[in-house]
Amino acid sequence: TGLARGLLRAGATVIVNSRHKARLEALSEDLGRPERLIPLHGSMLADEAEQTVAAAMEITGGALDHVVTHSAVRWWAGPKGSCDETNTLGSLRGKLLSLTHEQFAEQAALLPTMQFAACRLLVPRLEAVEGA
Repeated sequence: TGLARGLLRAGATVIVNSRHKARLEALSEDLGRPERLIPLHGSMLADEAEQTVAAAMEITGGALDHVVTHSAVRWWAGPKGSCDETNTLGSLRGKLLSLTHEQFAEQAALLPTMQFAACRLLVPRLEAVEGA
C-alpha cells in the first residue's frame, strides 16, 4: 500500500496486479479509490505473466515509464488466505527443515521467478523509452 500511495501522490498512474480480486478491492478501498490507480486481476507467476503484462500494456496504450516489483512478499504476513504472495510458500511454515533439497529448490524459486518474469517482460519495454 505504501509504494502505491507514494507513487500516486507523486502523480503517477499506478497499475497493481494480484491473483486475488479481494486484495485488489481492499487496496483500492484503502487508497480511497484514486482515479490513477488501476487494479489488474492477474499474476506474474510463469503461466500468467505474459497475459498480465499484455493486459497492463493494453490499459496504458503501451506507455511505461517505471516498474516497481516486489511480489507482495511480507515475511510478517498473517495466516494463509491473507492475500499476498507470501502464502505461495505457506506449505513451508514450520516444515522448512523437513524438506528435501529438491523440494526446497522448487519452493525457493517461486518468488524470484515472478521477479524474473517482470524483468524479462518489462525491462526491454523500458529500454525503448528515452529517460525511463
